[in-house]
Amino acid sequence: MSFLGLDIGTSGCKAAVFDGEGRMLALAYREYPTLSPRPGWAELDPEQVAGACFAVIKEAAGQCAGDAVTALAISSQGEAFMPLDGEGRMLANAMVSSDARAAGLARSWSERFGRERLYRITGHTPHAFFRSSSWPGCARTRRRCGGARGSFFASRIFCSSGWGLSLRGSAGHWRVARCYSM
Repeated sequence: MSFLGLDIGTSGCKAAVFDGEGRMLALAYREYPTLSPRPGWAELDPEQVAGACFAVIKEAAGQCAGDAVTALAISSQGEAFMPLDGEGRMLANAMVSSDARAAGLARSWSERFGRERLYRITGHTPHAFFRSSSWPGCARTRRRCGGARGSFFASRIFCSSGWGLSLRGSAGHWRVARCYSM
């Protein structure tokens, strides 16, 4: 019985298989490019990322033919954001933490609501890399967003996924509804 960990990063993904004693049995890695279609934008092609993830899983698990993988854990970029429509279909590439298109919006939120007040509500000061800042940016780029639905990759392999409290906080979504009622 072995366990596979998948790390989905900004520049690549890796899969590692461990036995029940914690010894690494296999490791596989694939890179993918960060796209910058406009100055200040940093994106990933989700289909390319998903393809790389499937490839490293297959490679790493294939190296452990005598010790079947029985569980999978996924770690991914907490600040990545991909706009989806109401049906969960991709509208655009995934924005990653170095994407700065929401910098102006973060500044205007600070001016309008006050940095301290936003900190008390969300646990964070406004910054372009908090993905809640990017949601209104979707409307500004004429895209209709249905929101975020946990892990895009997890949904591709039919796993349940969700947003824990730490991810909600780091993404700027912790108690963010109060921000809109100010």
